[in-house]
Amino acid sequence: MKCCPAGAESVLDDDFCPVKWLIQPKHEDNNGKKVLSTVQFLKSDAKTIGLVTHTDQGAVLQAYSREGGLLNEAVLGRFASSWATNAQLLSMGNGYLFSDRQLVWIHAETQKRSAWRFGPPCNRTATDKWGDRWRYFGDPLLVDACLYVTDIEGRLYIFDVARILELASASAAPNSAEAEVDHWK
Repeated sequence: MKCCPAGAESVLDDDFCPVKWLIQPKHEDNNGKKVLSTVQFLKSDAKTIGLVTHTDQGAVLQAYSREGGLLNEAVLGRFASSWATNAQLLSMGNGYLFSDRQLVWIHAETQKRSAWRFGPPCNRTATDKWGDRWRYFGDPLLVDACLYVTDIEGRLYIFDVARILELASASAAPNSAEAEVDHWK
C-alpha cells in the first residue's frame, strides 16, 4: 500500500507499518558517528520538512526535501527545553525558525547553509536556578512580515523577517565557523 501525505511518499505494509522510511533523522554524536535521532517537532511547507531532533548528545534543527534529502542543519545545544510546544517550530521564509534557548533560523536550500541565531549563549541559559532544560524564548508568532517573540524576562522582541533572511543570506561561506550569524548583544 502506498501512502502519500502532503506530497511525500512512504510505503506501508498491510498492517499500516512503515516498510520504507522517507526520512530517518540522524546527527553526529560526540565521536563524529551518525546516530538515529528522535523527532521532537515537525513542520512543513509545500517543498520541505523542518524537524527538531534529539539524542542524548544534543538537539539539532534540520531541513529536509520532500524526497528525504537533508538540506541543512544547525546544532541547538545539549538540550531542547523539556516543556516544549509544537508552536516553537515554524516555517518562515525559505527555511525554519526554532524558538527555545535561542532563536535559530536555517535555510531550507542546499546552497544556503548558514544559520541566524539570536539569544544568550547556551552556557548562560544553563544555570543552577533553571537547570539545562529551560526555555528562554516563548512561542514565535508571524504577523504581517514581522516575527514577534517574548523572553523569560518579559521583553517583547519584534523582528523584520526580511531582515533576518537578508542577514542569514549575507553571512559567511557555507559550513564555515563564520556561517553562524549571532546577533545577541
